[in-house]
Amino acid sequence: MPRFSYRAVDAEGHRSDGIVDGETERDAIERLRDRQLVPLRVAPAEPGAAQAGVRSAFRRRRPRPVDLEVSLRQIALMLRSGVTLLDALRLAAEHAGSPALEELWRAASARVRSGASFSEALSESDAVPTVAVAMTSVGERTGDLDDALDRAAAAMERRRLLLTSVRTALLYPAIVVVLAIGVVAYMLVGLVPKVRSFLAGFGRTLPPLTQALVDASEFVERHWMTGLVLAAAALAALWLVRASPPGRLATDRAALRVPIAGHTVRLAATAGAARTLSTLLASGVRLTEALLVLERLHSNRWLASRVAAARARVVDGSALAPALAAQGGFLPLLSGMAAIGESSGALDTVLDRTAAFHEARLESHVKRLGSLIEPAIVIVVGGIVGFVYLACFMAIYAVAGRS
Repeated sequence: MPRFSYRAVDAEGHRSDGIVDGETERDAIERLRDRQLVPLRVAPAEPGAAQAGVRSAFRRRRPRPVDLEVSLRQIALMLRSGVTLLDALRLAAEHAGSPALEELWRAASARVRSGASFSEALSESDAVPTVAVAMTSVGERTGDLDDALDRAAAAMERRRLLLTSVRTALLYPAIVVVLAIGVVAYMLVGLVPKVRSFLAGFGRTLPPLTQALVDASEFVERHWMTGLVLAAAALAALWLVRASPPGRLATDRAALRVPIAGHTVRLAATAGAARTLSTLLASGVRLTEALLVLERLHSNRWLASRVAAARARVVDGSALAPALAAQGGFLPLLSGMAAIGESSGALDTVLDRTAAFHEARLESHVKRLGSLIEPAIVIVVGGIVGFVYLACFMAIYAVAGRS
């Protein structure tokens, strides 16, 4: 059927653009009038032009996740109060906290006016997580869109807080390592050469500790450029490896085996998987669809491939628990609890408790990691500074004692 682009206004004078189907232009105008719209312009649409324009508008800017969560809750509240979806989207756009969010809701409104469902409109936005799209789709089918949007916002909030915990746990040690390297580099390149020049004027043999420090400083001065080139080459090689699907899969799998960091990622992934599956299943999403959503949510390609393999086994008739256990990647408790949930017929409830357990473990793990890193900072940085000053004072004492 031919498609026509239009510009129209509603009874309250609000202007909207979109696409409408119709056998002829007059048929398209009648369809608009049936929607209580007054057409201002109706013209044949170029194939894919309007949808591409909306998608480009969706992808141009991304609103903050926390703003999107609040806005979804506001739309849910308006729907629960009897406001129509189009009016709710219009109000959400007018009261959006950022231009990106306003643009998102106006584009979604245009897609809904053109005949698309709300979940289809959301699926075209890179800013809306797949889990929110899936829950919205179920809410549209069941007639509980307001509750679905509330659950989607809650799921997004839990995922955001979970990712924040992981990033905090991994970023803190990284900052400490960078600062320690900076302190060492400054002392070896900036402080030690001055001390070395001062002591060289006395023509004395330096103590072994001081000589080791001087040798290290000379080595860094001679080879710092080579070290930077090698570090840059290593980073470039890592980037090239991760640019290919097999390389990304291998590096993501290796990342899970890194001490401390790997366990943190696996713990967070297990909590996230249990929470996502529980939320989707409780919302009425089929297990195979929930596993597909979970696969798309994972930034770690190895874990995503394990979810894909488990989903393939579920499609073939396997239960969820043995499918997860056979693929590995997640902590073993997830598959064990899934088996209990399947046998009791309360898989969503059991997974919800599993998610809460792992989230509590992750919170405790992050706190414990922070409490261990703080004394490590004092020991490492203090040890480096103490070594440098002890070496310098030993040299000064040796020189003064022989003068």
